[in-house]
Amino acid sequence: MRVSREYLELKEKSKKNSRGAGRKPRFTEEEKNIIRAQRKEGKTIKEIAALNNCSFGVIHKILHE
Repeated sequence: MRVSREYLELKEKSKKNSRGAGRKPRFTEEEKNIIRAQRKEGKTIKEIAALNNCSFGVIHKILHE
């Protein structure tokens, strides 16, 4: 069975959120890299969370992406 290129393009386009709905990211990629660097410097997740005014869970998720 062969799948047409048009079908694949349409399927890929439908995956994207055309309305821009959904939760916006809390941190940019640059900020996430800074958080990762802070962890490599030896700061605890709790300290990083306090510095960035967010929860332990948010930092943990960023570090394990």
